[in-house]
Formats: sequence, structure tokens, C-alpha cells
Amino acid sequence: GVQLKYSRQSFKENILAQIEHLPEKEQNAILSKFGLSRQNENIIGGFPVLAENGVKLTSVEAAVNTEIKKFLLENKVILPKGFEEYQAPLESICKTFPEYMFTIGSKQHQGHSKFLAEHMLMAVQENMRNPLYKTLSQSDKRVLGISTLLHDLNKVEHTKDIMHPLTSSESVNAILQRMEGLTTTEKNRIINFVENHHWLTKIKDRETVDPAVVRELSWKFRHGNDFEMAKIFAESDLKAVNSSFFPIYGDKIKSAAVKAIEEDITKLNSMGRMVFTADVTLDKAIQAGAKETVFGAGQNATKNWVIKAKELGLDTENIIYHAADDAGLTCVAGSCGYGKELVLSASLGRQGHCATFKKYPEFIGFRQMDMNNIGSAFVRNTKYGKSYEKIRYYAYNDNHFVSKVQSQYPVSKEQYAEIFREVSSNNLKLTEIHSNKNIQKILGSETKAQEFENAVKNVNKELESTMEDYGEVVIMDPELGFIGTKRGAGEISYDLRKFCEENKILIVDFS
Repeated sequence: GVQLKYSRQSFKENILAQIEHLPEKEQNAILSKFGLSRQNENIIGGFPVLAENGVKLTSVEAAVNTEIKKFLLENKVILPKGFEEYQAPLESICKTFPEYMFTIGSKQHQGHSKFLAEHMLMAVQENMRNPLYKTLSQSDKRVLGISTLLHDLNKVEHTKDIMHPLTSSESVNAILQRMEGLTTTEKNRIINFVENHHWLTKIKDRETVDPAVVRELSWKFRHGNDFEMAKIFAESDLKAVNSSFFPIYGDKIKSAAVKAIEEDITKLNSMGRMVFTADVTLDKAIQAGAKETVFGAGQNATKNWVIKAKELGLDTENIIYHAADDAGLTCVAGSCGYGKELVLSASLGRQGHCATFKKYPEFIGFRQMDMNNIGSAFVRNTKYGKSYEKIRYYAYNDNHFVSKVQSQYPVSKEQYAEIFREVSSNNLKLTEIHSNKNIQKILGSETKAQEFENAVKNVNKELESTMEDYGEVVIMDPELGFIGTKRGAGEISYDLRKFCEENKILIVDFS
């Protein structure tokens, strides 16, 4: 049993004792101020957070804050005798994820043989025992490990909480935003795993194949090795419940529906768009020499991070961009990110030499897109509808990009699917295709891999926008990378500069 020197139960009791003399409304307000909520009479949900230095607190709030400090900062993990080797790793987990500490001592419903924190740790151990685990890349192992460790984070005590995959994914989303060592794609995959870790419940039995379920799950786990990882995850989660769970429910992992999902994912990969773009972030821009500069004066003054496009290397790499006026920019930019369900028709180009730029001096530039989130790529605007349903239709039916590659290098659908999976899951650069050992093995030699790389390069070149024409790239869930401008950064409107300042958004000067 994993325990804490200052236990979760004692912490809850002490917090409630500090506020019990107050009216219920005030109690709830104080709990909310510190990230907590009362879910039942003696059950506290949420995650305790310390008040920031300098924040004025009432005497009751100060007392609550002191208890939280003792729990989060002065606490210690206690393990049974003989498990000392796990002390440092577990303390490291609690330091990285303070939210995890609050699950130690949380009791689950009677179907579970372990407390919540132990259940999630056991699931991580079961992952590593699975033979398929050894075939995963370091990135895949990182994604699967974090997903499993946090998958039941928001589970309500003593309760069969059917909403916990969703509420846990929302908390994990917030946690991941502070983790700088993960790519955006890795973060989105982790959130997706947590939100959908009960996917196996959608499959009725070993023989029944529901096409709607197949299509739903293949879409959710279409990225790289995600479905292999989902199978590992499901098995581990079941085995970590109690000794009887996996024998009863685990058989569905070998069902006809699972095989159909795997076939559907291969079909999606065989239609994948290998559209290569630059990954523009503020951190990379600062390393490249971005300067924080004051623009405007008095009440209209802002402090913005600015860099020239050439300094950032955007004279040699493409970007995906979307033009708009100030109002449109802030509206679209505010809708970017995981779970926002934003679908856009964008263009592909470099150094601002793009037709869409002509009417608007500023535009949105996106971070490197996850290729699995590109629904279609055309040389011209097709005027097709843009929605989640449409983008799924394009993903299964539009073969424009792939057919152009195949016209230059005759690769089979199965080979293309394998290569797309390798490229997208390992975030390869266009120039790294030919040197990738797995792609060489798929195609037969480095020479053939180079020929395939050249074909993809030519199609990407054809998609590049010009002053006369522009390529259409339909994307979903894009992440804002920067605001681009074709005039000096000081000439941008105050509202847009202020938006960039408040949200730490880079301005890239293409003038």
C-alpha cells in the first residue's frame, strides 16, 4: 500500500474542520478558490493548489492554505518495507504531477481491489509486462506511460463514476500545458488516450462488428501506433482492477471488431497526406534571436516578441497559414488547440509569397500540423465544405495527394500506409525519409526510399502557394504558432499586438 505521511483523509478532515462554521455558500467559495469542491458530505474533489505569494487571504483561507502547503510541499510518500527502490521514482512522479499525490489514499468502488493511486501504478507496470510494449518508440512509451499514470485522475471516491474519462482528460489537458518537454502531438495523443480509455466497452462481444463503432474508434486511434497502445492500455487497466476482470472482459481485444478497426486504420494511413511544414514556436524563435520589443506609446504601448521570417528559417520551409482581418485573427486564434473542434481551409507557402496574403497584411501561421489532422490537400481551392464530418469524408475518400505521389513513384497502398505511419508517428522531416531504416526496408533499398522522398517533395512543391495560385489544405485542431505580418510589427493594430502580448504569441515579420 502506498501511503502519505500526511494522509489524504487527514488532509480532507482538517480542511473541512477549518470551514465547517461557515455558511455552505462560503465553504464552497473557499474550496473553489483552492481548486477543490465538495462532491458529497465528506468527499472532496478537484486538486489542492496553493495561493500565490502576495495574494491577500482571510484568516480561514490562510489556515486552509497552510494545510495545502503541508500536504503538497512538506509531505512524504511511505512505501511498505522491501519497496524502498520505488521511493525516489514515486516522489518524482508526485513532484511532476502534484495532482497524482491527491489520489493516494482515494478509495474506489468495491469492484476494485486497490486504492486509486495503486490501481494506476499497477496499470503502468502491466504495460511494461506486455510483449508489445518492447516494440514501441521512446515517444510512444512516454505517451502511454503518462496516459496510464493519470487516466483515472478525477475519479470520484466510492463511486462508479462513468464520467471520469472525460473529467480526467480535462484535468490532464491542463496539466500538459505546463510540460515543455512534450510535443503538441504527444500532448494531444495523451489527452485522447485518457478520454477514450474505456473504448473496449463499445465492443459488444468477440463476433459482433458494428460499423459505426469501428469507424469511431479507428478515427480516434488512427495516429501511428495508437491502436496498438490502446490495446496494451485496455489490457493493463483491466488487470489492475482485480484478478477476475481481465478474464471476463479482455477477450474482446481479440474480437472481429478489433481486426476491423486495424484494417480501417490501415485504409486511413494509405490515404495520408505527407504535407511538411515548419514547427514555429516562441521558444525556438527566442533561440533564433527573437527580441522583445516595445511598440506604441502610452496606453497603446505593448511588449511583443518579434523576429524576421528569414532569421527563423521560413525562407526554406513551408508554413500552413490562414488570412483574416484583426477580428477574424483573434477569433480563430482563440479557437485553436485540442478539443476546440476547429476546422479550417488553409494554404501552404513560404516567405509570404502567397495569394491569400494579398488582401490582408496580417495572417495566422500554425505550428507543424499533425499529418493525421490534414483532411485533404489540393492544388486549387475546391470550395468543399469545411466541418468535422467533411474532413472525415476527405480522409477516407480524397486520394488527390496520394495519387500524385504514386504517379511519380509506384508504391502500393499497403506500402504507402506503412510509410505514412512511420513518417507521421516519428515526426520525420521531409529530408529524413530516404535515410529511415524502416522505410528503406519497406521499399527495398535506400535508393528507392530516395525516389519516394523525391516524389513527396515534388507534390509538396506543387502545393506551395504563389501570387497566381494557391494550394488548399483542409486542417483540423490546428495550434497557433505565430501572427505573421507583411508590414513592420509596429504598424499592427493595438488590439492585435495586445492579444499577442497577453497570450505570449510570436510576431513574425515577412516584410
